[in-house]
Amino acid sequence: MPKKNYFKRDSRKRYQSKRFQNPFFKRKSELPWKHAVIAVGVISVIVLIVVVSLGHQKLNIRDVVITGVEHSSKTSLEFEILNYVNRDALFLFTRANIFLFRPLDLVNQLSSIFTFATIDVSTQGTVLYITLEERTSNLIWKTGESEYIVDLTGTVVRKREGEEIQKDLPLFIDKNNLPVSIGEAVLTEKEVNGTLLFHEHLQAQGISFYDTIFDRLAGKWVSVTTAAGYALLFDPTGDIDAQASRLETVLATQVDDPSALDYIDLRFGDHIYFK
Repeated sequence: MPKKNYFKRDSRKRYQSKRFQNPFFKRKSELPWKHAVIAVGVISVIVLIVVVSLGHQKLNIRDVVITGVEHSSKTSLEFEILNYVNRDALFLFTRANIFLFRPLDLVNQLSSIFTFATIDVSTQGTVLYITLEERTSNLIWKTGESEYIVDLTGTVVRKREGEEIQKDLPLFIDKNNLPVSIGEAVLTEKEVNGTLLFHEHLQAQGISFYDTIFDRLAGKWVSVTTAAGYALLFDPTGDIDAQASRLETVLATQVDDPSALDYIDLRFGDHIYFK
């Protein structure tokens, strides 16, 4: 009997909880319009804030401060910077906006056009700061009628403009008159350093010279034109000290009149040829 009463009470509780529904009279579920409207409203406000922020002129880069430029064309540099900041971004905006500006992209663009040792780009508010370090001018590379400034790595830094004066820079001449471009390596770093070291030995021996001629198509053909009129052929990638020592010995023991020489070839070790 208690067991029967238990099931009766349990059935009554389930009925009173109103968990039973008539399958022929199902209640229609209501769509959550209120939540949807709130969600759409929040998203619209966020989109509006983003659009206003990205399009507002007060958030655009207004000033550009460039430091470190001494020889490069500042006008050309400013043109490329403006070209980048005016580039389209997200279809409706430009890179001038401080939120859409990408420093690394500008560094890559400038590096593809100019040859600087370092480029640092940063922003502070609406001011763009660009700090540059130019490559060192170590020699003049002449090909045809054009002259270029080259650094110790053999990289062409820029073209020598008009009457620009470059004091005490050695003149290297390309015998083949091959065209070059900014950023191109016309020599290896070892060739540059070896040639400059050979120049130091010549000065120490009291041998005056004018220029150094390179035949890049003939391999290791490098010649220094001396003031006495003869040429010194040497290997800038070889043992410069040994070549200079052999030159000094030849001039002291085997040559009576250097002005009568046509050339001295130091490229083949202990075998020295002169005419």
